[in-house]
Amino acid sequence: MKLPSFCLPCLIAVAVALPHAALVQAESASAELLEKCPMPTLPSIPNGMNSTEAEMLAAQQEIKAYIAAAEATLGCLDTLRQEWGEAAGAERIEINNLFYDKLVEQMRTTGELFNSAVRAFKGRQQ
Repeated sequence: MKLPSFCLPCLIAVAVALPHAALVQAESASAELLEKCPMPTLPSIPNGMNSTEAEMLAAQQEIKAYIAAAEATLGCLDTLRQEWGEAAGAERIEINNLFYDKLVEQMRTTGELFNSAVRAFKGRQQ
């Protein structure tokens, strides 16, 4: 299974912090998370300095779809953690938290990048 690129830092951090047996459990938890709660594909952000209005509007729709998919994934991660309950173990909960936090950060960054592109687009129009 190919992991999304944003998952690699999470796994590296976990690999450094956990002994081998716990690492195997962490890899299993990561695989389970990715299987049950697939991460949304990041949209491409156009360059506002040379994009057309149609390209900017299409990107806006992609961003909205990405945010909706990401919110669904966050809900899935919450549900999965609740399903695991007390028996989940600290490592599994930490993996879930890492995925959750990373996705929230990606959503924030994606929004900021798109807003910057919009400002560049609008600045060009003046």
